[in-house]
Amino acid sequence: PVIKALQKELGIDVGVNLKFINKIKPGSGIGSSAASSVAAAYGFNWLLGSPLIKTELIRYAMEGERLVSGAGHADNIAPCMLGGFILIRSYRPLDIIEIPYPKSLYCTIALPDISIRTAEGRSVLQKTHSLNKTITQTGNAAGLVAGLFMRDHELIGRSMVDVIAEPKRKNMIPGFDEVRKAAHEAGALGCNISGSGPAVFTLSTDPKTAREAGNAMAKAFKRKKMECNLYISPISNKGVHEI
Repeated sequence: PVIKALQKELGIDVGVNLKFINKIKPGSGIGSSAASSVAAAYGFNWLLGSPLIKTELIRYAMEGERLVSGAGHADNIAPCMLGGFILIRSYRPLDIIEIPYPKSLYCTIALPDISIRTAEGRSVLQKTHSLNKTITQTGNAAGLVAGLFMRDHELIGRSMVDVIAEPKRKNMIPGFDEVRKAAHEAGALGCNISGSGPAVFTLSTDPKTAREAGNAMAKAFKRKKMECNLYISPISNKGVHEI
């Protein structure tokens, strides 16, 4: 659907064979389908001489997410395409804002050996929410954006609280509360579910703390008889690119 959308937009009727080497496990919560969709859009555009810029490619890459999850969302597509932290202010019209952030931040991902389909993760969410929860959630979202802009690590950590999706999705991840507690005790700024799960991520202020948080999460998962893979990295602002 990504290539077809681009062909229609550009008025091009040419065939193309794509080979994907996607090392992100499907159903992991860390953007496997987004990575493939972005690669398809960017690669096809590159073959044509790059008539569209990255921000213009986002809405076409979203068609891949629509196929997988039933919703053409950009919450994984946009950061995969552009890198860094991204705010999606609106979908109609699509309004995507790149947010400055402290370059000292490190992300740790703990991926347990289970899978959760995006559609499954969406199915457990409530359709409506109380005013109190909505106020809390929007306050935390605003606090996170402010913390990134201000390079305020403590504000970033205080704002990494999800009162809408996480309480429903955490039951699909054995030991999540213990994993989050272990990450905080190891010094991570905050800990949340990545996407629909089962991956869990933290933000830390340095690589040493990022590793310690990862090891603590792995031990917590192991106490629940679950193995996990750890991925630790600074935040990249490069986005998709040729190699």
